[in-house]
Amino acid sequence: METKLIEIRDRGTTIVAIAMFVKGKTRHENLMLERLGFWETDYILLLNIDDEKVTYDRWKWGRPTWEAAHVYLYENWDKIQPGGLIDLEYIRGESKTPKETEFK
Repeated sequence: METKLIEIRDRGTTIVAIAMFVKGKTRHENLMLERLGFWETDYILLLNIDDEKVTYDRWKWGRPTWEAAHVYLYENWDKIQPGGLIDLEYIRGESKTPKETEFK
């Protein structure tokens, strides 16, 4: 399992979240995950630190910013560095230049 602290930016929003790529490294870990119902090979757990909501189902957020960030994480996990920025307005083509982090 690999964990990353990430910055999510959207229209008027800056969110700090924790993302975890869930995949067993050993047969024992994979069996444990299977017992929990994790049959697929890759899951991303995303944690909203503010309200303590966490889910691996990218469609359960009920909030467009969180759903879009979760989908982007799932599709681009290896490209995102720890502490990385996900600029949803740029990703959707709503802005011409990517935002810079607020945490310099």
